[in-house]
Amino acid sequence: MNSETWRDFAYCKGRNTNDFYPEFGVKGAMDQVRKMKAFCRKCPVILQCLQFAIDNDEQFGIWGGLTPKERSNMWRQNRNKSIETIVKVVKKNDNYEV
Repeated sequence: MNSETWRDFAYCKGRNTNDFYPEFGVKGAMDQVRKMKAFCRKCPVILQCLQFAIDNDEQFGIWGGLTPKERSNMWRQNRNKSIETIVKVVKKNDNYEV
């Protein structure tokens, strides 16, 4: 799978992208974050999505099951680990600080 075809297999393909861009500080945003993170954890291309977000320094939205702050924290804390290891942690736990 090349770097762009992963999107063809993403569960979010065709879904309203607004779902992945919660307005933090607005009522219901945290429920939306939890819902979308759970959705992402089931996606077969979560690894590629997270890698894309990190490689492209995505500053907004939920990518690879993480918020921008979570991606930044995870990358900083685990930069010496493989992206596969980081994704395993993401899939097991959604209690990250947002």
